[in-house]
Amino acid sequence: MIRPPRHPVARLVAIVSPAVVLAIAVAQVVFSRVAGPSGPGRGPTVAVPRAGQSDWVVDHSRYVSRAMSGPAPVLFLGDSITRGWLGPALDGNDRRLNRLWLGRFASRRAANFGMDGDHVEHLLWRIRHGELPRIEPELIVLLIGTNNIGLDPPQEIAKGVVAVVDEIRRRCPGSLILVMGLLPRGTTLGHGQPPISLAPDPRIAAINRLLEPLADRPGVAFLDIGDRFIGPDGLLNRRLQPDLLHLSSEGYALWADALEPMVRLLVGPPPEREHASPGERPLRPGLASGSGSGSGPIDPDPAPHPGPPSG
Repeated sequence: MIRPPRHPVARLVAIVSPAVVLAIAVAQVVFSRVAGPSGPGRGPTVAVPRAGQSDWVVDHSRYVSRAMSGPAPVLFLGDSITRGWLGPALDGNDRRLNRLWLGRFASRRAANFGMDGDHVEHLLWRIRHGELPRIEPELIVLLIGTNNIGLDPPQEIAKGVVAVVDEIRRRCPGSLILVMGLLPRGTTLGHGQPPISLAPDPRIAAINRLLEPLADRPGVAFLDIGDRFIGPDGLLNRRLQPDLLHLSSEGYALWADALEPMVRLLVGPPPEREHASPGERPLRPGLASGSGSGSGPIDPDPAPHPGPPSG
């Protein structure tokens, strides 16, 4: 059953809480012990932090602090495609993208917990280590898994997404979880390599078929908008995905339009006057490039480039 918003949004805290300090310490300890991305024992259902990524720890601490500060009616969880709402626009239209995020989502007090380069297992770890307490969203928009392409088979990636959904449900039982189908991406020569072909990677469709039954669960919906990114010729539309993976401002507008009916139903229409939510302005100066592992973009130097390996 869909319920109206429960609480007003609390003001963001301006200091890092002891819980955040503890989360950072725990992450640093785990970093020293966890296997690399291709090491034994890893997989989409095995929650681990990003090994050796200090910027990742800092961003995670920001999200923990935000989560501790109080409710946000809409929460976005995912990788760089999710974080890309905050800019800059891959097509250079920063003004359009900024107005889109502020007008459609920040004005409704949305929070964006996208993390460049995250695999499914990294998001699973983040959820288990402080990114959901007290935030109490009406709607959680989940898009994760593209960075596991080529590293894990579709069945395992789907199992990881299901594990994320299960973890969210335990921690946010009153939220509606909207699982986004993975967006199409160009084919690559291997994991960590940038897309080189306009032909959609068939593994995306295989994963989405496995995720679709999640919609049969109470409090979970599934939305696949991938066909809107593919032209009549069956190839990716570069206008929407200039690098055959990440979205242009037009691509984000398409996604926003697809989300609007559900957001409006749960949260209400956006205010007439667009304004930014405190603390929800872009957290980084640019769209990050791929990590050294090829897991897709988180990079200490978050500058855009024409072919990042993953989302």
